[in-house]
Amino acid sequence: MDGVNRPFGVTLLALLALLSGLVYLAAAFGLFGSALLADEGEVIDQLGEDTPQWIVDNYLAVFLVLGILTLVIAVLFFQATRGLLRGRPWAWTLAVVVTVLAVLSNLLSVYAQGLEDPVTFANAAAAFVLALLILVYLYTQRVRRYFGRLQ
Repeated sequence: MDGVNRPFGVTLLALLALLSGLVYLAAAFGLFGSALLADEGEVIDQLGEDTPQWIVDNYLAVFLVLGILTLVIAVLFFQATRGLLRGRPWAWTLAVVVTVLAVLSNLLSVYAQGLEDPVTFANAAAAFVLALLILVYLYTQRVRRYFGRLQ
């Protein structure tokens, strides 16, 4: 990173990480609120009648656990933002891992939701392509040099 200016794309990735962190933080608060304010009837209304009974019976614990996991993800995004902007080598690794997980998540989403709905397919396809482009960008020589991954 010494003497290497931060590539503009890395700044954009950091901004995306910051925005993602804010979305996950809002989602965590939503899950915590659901855990504290919902009752069994609302859980069934919101999630549907085919929600597994164990989720309905344990909705408080389920929402709290999901809220904590979502909060951890938000913190990871905030840390990634900081590391990306400062050119920390661990931030490059974190960005690669998160991007690979995003690619796998998009493939799983398409598989789980099927290809019947064109909007769902288009969203998943766009997210998949974006994640692949980010992964390719992270492996460019200039970006790897900025993070000290290339001498």
